[in-house]
Amino acid sequence: MSQPLKRPFHNNLEKCPVVNLLISDRQEHAWAHVLTEALSSLATLAVISENEAVEHIGQSTYDMILVDATVVQDVPTLIAQMRERQPDARIVVGAADLNWEVARVVFRAGGLEYIDKSTSPQDLRGLLIRLLEGQYDPFALSL
Repeated sequence: MSQPLKRPFHNNLEKCPVVNLLISDRQEHAWAHVLTEALSSLATLAVISENEAVEHIGQSTYDMILVDATVVQDVPTLIAQMRERQPDARIVVGAADLNWEVARVVFRAGGLEYIDKSTSPQDLRGLLIRLLEGQYDPFALSL
């Protein structure tokens, strides 16, 4: 099992641009819209498909990789590939229906957090900031 990342990415997140990648279905815009609202003024959000992620993930560096578990075919394999190619990225998996079995698989594959996609933009923003700054408790319950 991978160890949680301990160092923050930025000392002052509000002044530093953050690049985030959402691996999702380009046709499913609802979560991308919520994430864009949550990350407004903090970060850019690129949306790519699972196939594009596998092909191109090593070409850029990402602070956070958000994986939409409702559209990704093989979440654990994708997380392991992302972790190998982007070892410092925070990998967050969002799902519509949270359950402990999937959470365990996500964490064992190298995911940092497993969140409910229905989380409000305000709560999501707070959580993502804490994750990026390294101020999170890996044993606390997700939102």
